[in-house]
Amino acid sequence: MNSLIRSVSIIGVLLVCGIFIVAALTNYAGQLNLQHSRDLVVKTTDLLAALESVISTMKDCETGQRGYVITGNSIYLEPYEKCHSKIYRLIDKLEPMINGDAEEHERVRKLRQLVDLKLAELRKTIELRRQYGFEAAQKMVITNAGKASMDEIRSIVKDMENKQNLLLEQRLKRLAEDFYASRLYSIILILIGCVSVAGTLLLIGRLIAKREKEVALLNIQYDITYILADSPDTNDSINLVLATICKNLGWGLGAFWSLNSVDDALKCITLWCAPTFEASEFESLTRSTILAKGYGLPGKTFALQQPIWTEVLTEDLTARVNAATKEGINTGLCVPITFGNNKLGVIEFFSKKKQKTDKEMIRLIVALANQIAQSFERQQAERALIEREATLSAILDTAAEGIFSVSKEGIIESANDATCRIFGWDSSALLGKDVKTILPRFLAVTNGESGKGESIGNNELYGSDIETAGIRSDGSEFSAEISFSITNVKDKRITTGIVRDITEKKAIERRVSEFYSTVSHELRTPLTSIRGSLSLLDGGRAGEMSPRAQQLVKVARSESERLIRLINDILDIKKVESGKLELELQQIDVSDLIKQTAEALSDFAGQAGVKLSLQLDTSGEIYGDRDRLEQVLYNLLANAIKFSPAGGEVMVRVEKTSSGAWRISVKDHGPGIAESEMPKLFGLFQQLDPSDSRRKGGTGLGLAICKALVEKHNGSIGVESKVGYGSTFWFEIPDNYGQIKSHTVVRKPTLVYRAKSTVLIVEDDNKLADLLAMMLENQNFITIKSGSIKEAEEYIQSQGNPDAIILDLTLPDGDGLMLMDKLEQKGSTGVPIIIVSGREPAYDNYAYPLLIDWIKKPFDEKRLLSALALAIKKRANGQAKVLIVEDDQATREVIKQNLESLNVEFIEAADGVTAVHFARSKNPDLIVLDLGLPSLDGFEVIQILRQDKIQDIPLIIYTAKDLSENDKKELALGLTSHLIKSRTSEEEFLETVKTMLNGLLDPTKLPV
Repeated sequence: MNSLIRSVSIIGVLLVCGIFIVAALTNYAGQLNLQHSRDLVVKTTDLLAALESVISTMKDCETGQRGYVITGNSIYLEPYEKCHSKIYRLIDKLEPMINGDAEEHERVRKLRQLVDLKLAELRKTIELRRQYGFEAAQKMVITNAGKASMDEIRSIVKDMENKQNLLLEQRLKRLAEDFYASRLYSIILILIGCVSVAGTLLLIGRLIAKREKEVALLNIQYDITYILADSPDTNDSINLVLATICKNLGWGLGAFWSLNSVDDALKCITLWCAPTFEASEFESLTRSTILAKGYGLPGKTFALQQPIWTEVLTEDLTARVNAATKEGINTGLCVPITFGNNKLGVIEFFSKKKQKTDKEMIRLIVALANQIAQSFERQQAERALIEREATLSAILDTAAEGIFSVSKEGIIESANDATCRIFGWDSSALLGKDVKTILPRFLAVTNGESGKGESIGNNELYGSDIETAGIRSDGSEFSAEISFSITNVKDKRITTGIVRDITEKKAIERRVSEFYSTVSHELRTPLTSIRGSLSLLDGGRAGEMSPRAQQLVKVARSESERLIRLINDILDIKKVESGKLELELQQIDVSDLIKQTAEALSDFAGQAGVKLSLQLDTSGEIYGDRDRLEQVLYNLLANAIKFSPAGGEVMVRVEKTSSGAWRISVKDHGPGIAESEMPKLFGLFQQLDPSDSRRKGGTGLGLAICKALVEKHNGSIGVESKVGYGSTFWFEIPDNYGQIKSHTVVRKPTLVYRAKSTVLIVEDDNKLADLLAMMLENQNFITIKSGSIKEAEEYIQSQGNPDAIILDLTLPDGDGLMLMDKLEQKGSTGVPIIIVSGREPAYDNYAYPLLIDWIKKPFDEKRLLSALALAIKKRANGQAKVLIVEDDQATREVIKQNLESLNVEFIEAADGVTAVHFARSKNPDLIVLDLGLPSLDGFEVIQILRQDKIQDIPLIIYTAKDLSENDKKELALGLTSHLIKSRTSEEEFLETVKTMLNGLLDPTKLPV
């Protein structure tokens, strides 16, 4: 309002100033017009005077001429001589006075000519008088030539005078009009200015009065706002509000009516009456009356949802009307209280004064009613919020998981009871502590690291369950699982964490893992014996058998193979579920893969009477794990054969898709699959028809494993089928790994060992030990069987170290790895060891220098013999060979000088291709490998050596590059150590090499 008054004042002053400026400009313009008119009048008057002077002068000339002619006295020529020069000055003066009038200019020109003629006639008469006397001059005068000229001069002057008189009359009239107009405009503008000044002052006065009223109303609203905000009880606050409104706005009584949800009627909740407002009966009836919607003043107002002003209280139509009339109540106002769609009630006010409808008053009280409604809603929302907070707090405190929040600085701001219970803290003690006190890696996890310190994208961790370490109040550590989310509240970063104590879960997982390990060992060990025995029988090593016995052996061998595959399937599912399924990637000829798999199933297809057809129009190499892809194709082909009718055909087709992926499909002509059954196909233990599966054989694991293996290759698998028309199962493997840069040849290991080498077989299963002994004795080995760690130690103590040890890990008196530890403690690490166990290989966890191979039961005989050949070679006396792969000559020389004291043979390679060649041809005992190499880098070298099955050579990665955990997994062969050049001293490097070559170095030649 202050700004409005200021604006109006400024506008008023500017308006008045503008009016006076306009008045001054108008007056000035009028004065200019008046002056112009005056100038024109003066000019016309001067012109008339000049014309009169012309006639007068010409008369003077004529008079002088006549006097001289009559008397001959020269004195009469004086007027003539004066007028002769004067007349032309007068005519010249006429020219500027008639500027612009062509007609007048023409008259002046004629006037000049006539004057010339007249003066000439006068001069001639005077000369005649002077020379020839009176008679000669008289004769000239009698001709009347001079009179004619004079008459014409008078005529022209008369015409000019007439015209100028007419102009003078017009200009005098215009002069009078301009004078009166100028005066009138000035008076009008002065009046307008005065009115504007008065109007501005009046408007400013009204605005000031309005502002004072608004200030008063704002004070009322402020008081009401303070009352509503400060009072916790709604009824008390409303009563104070009614009192404030009545006192400030001149009402005697105010009441608040609220809708009762039980009987859907209005009832007066609270009422305020001024001490001087004597209306006890009306007040009593207001407090006690209950009104239905639409009845009485409050009911009508509530129903219409509009304010009602009544000058006579007849609108009420209740018993209150008589009381109001009796007690002199004349005016009433009732306003609804509504917020949004929520109708809360009405407020009404009464006065004994008769008042006409005051729209401003109505607007004010409507605004106050809205303020009351908002206050009600706010109080209801606050109560609901308190209830929700209490409910949420109860939920959080009864939750089994720990839930807590952490500030950006890592300070614990809230924690539920479960969090306190998990970490063993009281709530008051835990709040305000650094989160590292209970979860040392929590902030690192929320910034994008896994619980184990691996760098992972932050988005990948949102909502994920992350395992990490938790610290209890007593300092004890336990396994915890956390998930988190991050939010910003008013630019404040809050991290919410959920934590679970998974100690029991980890124990269960450990027991399950131990169970799988036990099952794996207890099943695979006898099966290995059975399969090996049947293999020896089938190969004729136990003598000739009858055809019937031969057939029974083949059946038993086939069924044992099927049982082994079942066990492998179950354990593969375990790997898939635990995320431990690893692939050994290599280049695979896709045609060769299909042919070998089909050949393996040719007998099965022949027995079922099914023809196998191969459509190998597309050839090339696929990049993947050969054994796993063979397992997928084997499963699909076996299923197709099982469910094809006798005489049917199964077709295998390979092709390249438009995206470049390899697609292998298996099509049969079996019964087909209903569309509703297809979603079940690739689930665990899913069989579409259990009765059929018993007839055909199967566990419901095959397709689930196929799906996991294909997806592990970043591929996809699917089926197209129609009941009665057979099925086509297919899988696609993307060709996005590129080509190996150099051609590789897989070496087939040859048996290179000394005759009569001694092999200690540490195996508690006597049948399997006998089978191993029989196999090795046929290869010219001497075998010693030991059923426990103790027996093995006794043999070594009494007979010395064998040439090699075949070691089972699950033994009656402990883990087989204990024997390896004891050998290492005694300095007997020169004995090559081959682990044959049902346990999954874990090279990274055991740093035994001559751990040649880790073969999982049931074992492959060829692989075992190849490993033994390598073991005997390692055991042979001779100088150890170290292949140094480094492109920098100076670095190679430094490495050689550092290792010179070990008395080893050095093989040097400056690039990846040479390194692969020497690894194949020189059979080094240790490879020291840099990563940044020409032609093939370190990763590619390792990849090729793995394909060559050279996985047993000890390896030192010696690089300047920081390696991730994934890098370390890729950069591994046999026993592998990863050293960073900038962080490894020469002494540490030397000790690592000695450890890797332990058993191959001559102790007598080592430096003391």
